[in-house]
Amino acid sequence: MSERAFDPSLNQLQVMYHPQFDFAYCYPDNWHQTEPIGQPTFGAVYSPSPDDASTCFSVEAIDLGMEVQEEDIDTLREGFVEGLSQLPESEVQYKQDFAAHGVVGLEAHHTFREDGILRRRWVRLYYHGTTQIRIICQGATTEVFDELVPLFFKMMNLFQFGRPAF
Repeated sequence: MSERAFDPSLNQLQVMYHPQFDFAYCYPDNWHQTEPIGQPTFGAVYSPSPDDASTCFSVEAIDLGMEVQEEDIDTLREGFVEGLSQLPESEVQYKQDFAAHGVVGLEAHHTFREDGILRRRWVRLYYHGTTQIRIICQGATTEVFDELVPLFFKMMNLFQFGRPAF
């Protein structure tokens, strides 16, 4: 077994509810929270190290000031793919979009180079009414990402609109 700075099997998930945007998500209770770069209306970055957020889980929400409709998905997809391509050496392994019950979503798994290191990221965007929510799970390296896939899967799929049912 490889030596790790953290053990994902030891993580308990903490539930966070955000009343302004009416959504809930889970994050590892032993990860450290920092503020995201930029100006989201709400944002939090969680990482196993207090000094290095290259492995992280982040949630950001902004009010777009206009309502997103299901028929906007082609334009959103085009902008999403264009945004991913702006990262150095970006390569998309998987992408998907969906629209159901008033929610439009886009997601991708991709690699990119940052500080000379190849990183892997899973990004999901939700559009609900006038709100955009961006969720990112990122590994400092592709190997770290692969080790954390079970934990990232839980965090991505426990996100929900409304008060938490878990």
